[in-house]
Amino acid sequence: MPIPNKLSELNEQEGIDEKKNKNAKVISMEEKKKEMIERKKQELIERCEKLISYVDRRYEKSSIAENVDELREFKNHIRQILDLAIEEGIERNVSEKELDLIAVVASLHDIAKGDNPPEEMDGIDNVMVVLHGELAAKEVAENEELKEIIKSVIGEENFNKESIQVLQNAFRSHMGPSPGFMKNILDDVNKKLTKRGLAEIKHPFPEEGAIVSEILLTADMYSLASPSGVRKVLEIRSVVPSFKEEDMKLSEEYSFYRINLSLGEAALISAFESGKSARDMFKKKEDQDFLQKAINESESQGFQYNSEEGGITEVSPSLVKEKMIAYKEAREQNNAREKINRVA
Repeated sequence: MPIPNKLSELNEQEGIDEKKNKNAKVISMEEKKKEMIERKKQELIERCEKLISYVDRRYEKSSIAENVDELREFKNHIRQILDLAIEEGIERNVSEKELDLIAVVASLHDIAKGDNPPEEMDGIDNVMVVLHGELAAKEVAENEELKEIIKSVIGEENFNKESIQVLQNAFRSHMGPSPGFMKNILDDVNKKLTKRGLAEIKHPFPEEGAIVSEILLTADMYSLASPSGVRKVLEIRSVVPSFKEEDMKLSEEYSFYRINLSLGEAALISAFESGKSARDMFKKKEDQDFLQKAINESESQGFQYNSEEGGITEVSPSLVKEKMIAYKEAREQNNAREKINRVA
């Protein structure tokens, strides 16, 4: 009975060929989608060139320019956020007007970070770290040169009170409720502001449905949790005295349990905790999963910690995780012993 067998083989082959064609079509559609996203993204990034150049010039005239590496990191951060935010906006099918506004807030969200603080806040450590969003919100409504550049991105007909309000809300909420070590900075600054009789600085979470604010926050928190964000945290914690003190205290806590934790490893723990805090402040699973990708990437890489005292040292995430587990177990055992002793 060779004929039925031959027909069966032909039918089977046709089924395989059809499946291959379907897979090829799916791949082709995915490739086309990627091409479309990349084309749209590049077109919008090109329209934001004047905004980016404006921010670059501000950085170059600020205290940020005193450190070449820091200046480079700040410039790269703006470009990373712009890229992430536009892509996320396209993926979420936002309107053209919303996408333009997303590009603007991504370009300008850190514009005031290197500026001098207001006179009444002068001398308060890290005040610009927590105040720059509020200052950007104020500037976007008052700086005539900047307003003209924004119009070139979104169109003069779209630059009005409503769009300004959208931009301002996004600037004010782009750090969220200050995840990880950033909350300590905000609390410390607000204590000092209160002593001077000044109003506290707020870092609100975006209002429900405020898509421009939501996407900027998601992109900025992704950056915080990503390898580039971790490097930035390590750099900050290696030079700011108050952070170095925190890392020294954590190192001493570990040494109590006979675990040798370097300052670089302590700083990396803070960086990872900040990334996880950023992830956990989001309610939507898609946002949490998005942040987790950045965390996973950071945990798979090696980092360097550069201090005046010890120079450049390598910091291994896997080794740090082992020490964190050992520290947790040692603390639990110590607490259990203390509990038994109290009962006895």
